[in-house]
Amino acid sequence: MTADTTRTLDMLKRVNRFIVEHPTTPAIPRLTAEHTEVANIITALETAAQKQVAGSGQSESGVDLRITTARDLREYLKNVNRTARILEADHPGIRPTFRLPASGSFPALIARAQAIIAAATPIQASFVDTGLPATFLTEVRALLTAFENATGKKYDGSIAQVTGTAALKAKASLGVKAATALDACVRNHFRNNPEIIAAWTHARRIEKAPRRSNEQTLTTTPPIVPPAPSNAPNPGSTSTSIVTTEAITAQTPQRIGFDAEAPSFSKEQPHSSFGQTATMQFIALSPPSS
Repeated sequence: MTADTTRTLDMLKRVNRFIVEHPTTPAIPRLTAEHTEVANIITALETAAQKQVAGSGQSESGVDLRITTARDLREYLKNVNRTARILEADHPGIRPTFRLPASGSFPALIARAQAIIAAATPIQASFVDTGLPATFLTEVRALLTAFENATGKKYDGSIAQVTGTAALKAKASLGVKAATALDACVRNHFRNNPEIIAAWTHARRIEKAPRRSNEQTLTTTPPIVPPAPSNAPNPGSTSTSIVTTEAITAQTPQRIGFDAEAPSFSKEQPHSSFGQTATMQFIALSPPSS
């Protein structure tokens, strides 16, 4: 039973209780008829829910039985296959027929079991002579029958579950219609009694599904701070940095004009500790022409 159907059933039960506890005098024919309909729908919904749950359990039981029976059948056929390998000398060409399928497919296993029964029936005595019971073919057929019964149980349970689900949906819709008809009758009869109308409104209400909050928690992402540049040059290499005029203006008190003939600033400082020379160039950029 879905959450919506459950909420509808709860509403119908409250409506039914309200009508029982607040009888109308004189009786209203339409109200009486709709009240009877609501009571019948409540019973139908509970029956459908029980059928849905029972069908689901039956289907799951059939699935488990199929797995168990298929495992037992495969283990039994391993003994028959092992015996067929011994009988290959007396009955050439029988080994491929008795070989089990490599896949775990149920249809492949059932088909191979049926083929083994057909192939072993004419030479059943040879298998019995190697130690298999005289009823080994009967036991294989019994396992096949058990598997078919488990399959039928699975299918029957699935059908019952689907039927119950469909009945729940249909009956819940009919229940809402009956409650709507009751609403008009009750409000007409108790129109001068606001307390009763308030109680009826509460009983008639179908609770809404809870909603998730749309508010999202804002997470503050710390700003990305670039690593501080290293002023020490790498040994054995020459590093060159280009600095814009804004950086130069911020670092020097002099104002650098934008002269086309202004030379670039270059300064070489030897680093005796590394035995190399690092060159740093300061290039003054001219403003874009308007």
